[in-house]
Amino acid sequence: MKRSYRVERRTSRVRIPVWPTWGLSTSISGGEVAKGAMLETELFALLEQTADAAYTVTEGGEICSWNGAAERLFGYTASEVLHRNIDEVLEARDTLGTSALAGGAEAATRHRDGTAGGIPNFDLEVRTRSGGRIWVNVSTIVFDNQRTGRRLFVRLERDVDQRRRNEERFYRMVEVARQLVALAGDEAHHAPIEPLSEQECRILKLFADGRSAATIARKLNISAQTLRNHLHHINRKLRTHTRLEAVTHAQQRGLID
Repeated sequence: MKRSYRVERRTSRVRIPVWPTWGLSTSISGGEVAKGAMLETELFALLEQTADAAYTVTEGGEICSWNGAAERLFGYTASEVLHRNIDEVLEARDTLGTSALAGGAEAATRHRDGTAGGIPNFDLEVRTRSGGRIWVNVSTIVFDNQRTGRRLFVRLERDVDQRRRNEERFYRMVEVARQLVALAGDEAHHAPIEPLSEQECRILKLFADGRSAATIARKLNISAQTLRNHLHHINRKLRTHTRLEAVTHAQQRGLID
């Protein structure tokens, strides 16, 4: 009968979880498992050196490491979060209200960019230990341990709360922009390079009415990712770069009321 191996190593902030024997290929020896554990220990030690908050999670969302910068940013010590699920700890949400860290197929930090070859950065709103919520920018590195067949997600996060708050105030100026457009009386009926679809016009109208992205997705019965795709197509057709700019241009061109 094949012997089962259990490998676990602890430090103050990192932990390599026990690998269940049923999750390993029968071709993986005890020596390979130990080498795989050493690779992850070295990775966790490297993350301790970064100034960014850094932690690693399994595909299921279990927290395996948590560096000192993460303790300072989020307020949780490593001993408070190791073994726990990342969604339970941070309750992260993206701009559309989607669960975004462990998550499922809709998780923003699991969508690979086919051209760049990796997972794009995303801004997320997370909960801190004090109960407050802050915005962070998240970079993701996928670490596939070839010795064990295990996949880890390395998250590097930095505080962008003030920038996001400023952006939110900026977006609240949409109504002011609408009024200025009306006063100018400039009905520039310049058609976009490509006509907008009915759904795209509907989305812009809802944004112009002050609806949030999450509310629009629910109202139109579409996923967060589908809404993102629509916004991408709208900006391309109108030659705009932001949601606010797209709404303003659509109003100027008489595409929406």
